[in-house]
Amino acid sequence: MLDKLKCTQCGATAFDELPGNQVRCQYCQTTYVRRNEPASSTGARVVIGKGAHVVFGANAKVVIKGKLEIEDGADVQINGSLELVEPGDPVLIQQARDRVSRGD
Repeated sequence: MLDKLKCTQCGATAFDELPGNQVRCQYCQTTYVRRNEPASSTGARVVIGKGAHVVFGANAKVVIKGKLEIEDGADVQINGSLELVEPGDPVLIQQARDRVSRGD
C-alpha cells in the first residue's frame, strides 16, 4: 500500500502496485504511472498522437500537470472535467513548501 499518494478521482489513499511503475486505486480502480523523479523545469508533457481516439467521459476528472499537445488528426472528446496545471518555477515551489511547513 502506498500512503503518500492521493487519488485525484475519489480521494482515496490506498493503492496496489502494478508492473511498469504503475499503481491502481483500491477504491475506484484509477491507474497512475508513478514518477520517481520530479518533472523537469519545462514540466511534464502529454501528447495525444495523430489517429488517437480519446474520450474523457461525463464523470471524468482529469488533471494534467504539465503540457498537453493534441496532434492534428487526433479525435479528442471532453465530456467531463479536464484541468491543465502548468507547474511554476521549481525553486519557488520548494520555497513555498518550506514556508507552508513552517507556518509562515
